[in-house]
Amino acid sequence: PTLIASFWGMNVNVPFEEHVGLFGFSVILGVTLVVCVLSIILLRKKDMF
Repeated sequence: PTLIASFWGMNVNVPFEEHVGLFGFSVILGVTLVVCVLSIILLRKKDMF
């Protein structure tokens, strides 16, 4: 999540920058949640969480 959020904190062109509304935020939030859930699943399978 930190890596994803840091890209949108930079002063460069990023995807969904010109979109008005919550679409871009929703996509970014969804990707972040999927990455977190997949990380938890992987770490539990390896007995590291």
